[in-house]
Amino acid sequence: MKDKQAPDCLPLLFSEPKTGTGSRPSVFLAFTLQPAPEDFFNNGLTPREQEDVVRRTQKGQRQFLQSRWLLKQLVGSQLAISAQRYSSLFEQDTGRVALTGELQLHKWCVSLSHSHNASAAIVSSVPYTPLGVDVEWFKPSRPWVEMADVCLGPAESEQLAQLQKAEGFYRYWTQKEALAKATGKALSELFQVDSSAVARDHGLSLYSCYCAQYAVSCVIPHGHHLYAYHV
Repeated sequence: MKDKQAPDCLPLLFSEPKTGTGSRPSVFLAFTLQPAPEDFFNNGLTPREQEDVVRRTQKGQRQFLQSRWLLKQLVGSQLAISAQRYSSLFEQDTGRVALTGELQLHKWCVSLSHSHNASAAIVSSVPYTPLGVDVEWFKPSRPWVEMADVCLGPAESEQLAQLQKAEGFYRYWTQKEALAKATGKALSELFQVDSSAVARDHGLSLYSCYCAQYAVSCVIPHGHHLYAYHV
């Protein structure tokens, strides 16, 4: 995955060139529709992660394996470290996924999301970096018009009225989900307000794109540089 060019399916995540970034901190995001390899349970997970995954439903196991495989692809692209030398476990007290293991990985910041057959992951090696990512499948039966009336802020509603497309709703919905993860706010606190204004007040930047039948949004600190991959 290292040294790949910006994928065509995520064009909006690459508005900035990779050259000339200087010492700006980097954030790495990946999206995939691929399931985890069949041998990933035995060769990619630690015993703690294996214990975690077997307690889940069949759907939960599939999502766990896919998202952790994706996450470890990202970490592995930055560090020459075996996937079985560190764990990625959900912390109940913080509501976040944390890395535990060697090489100060506990200081890395992580956000994960999955929907239908897709997963997304975003990581930063800078401690205490506010991050959030969300992916949503364009579910045909979802009443997005009614949801938009409840959830969107004034500017978002105005722009969606011009588009009249479900894709527009999912863009704003995933932004709110990602922003809630980055700020620690309840999702309901972001209803009826424009996410861009909240992000700006917190020194954050929003990025959104579409890939296949999915919307992907992420939130990173303003001034950080985002690199995205389609795995």
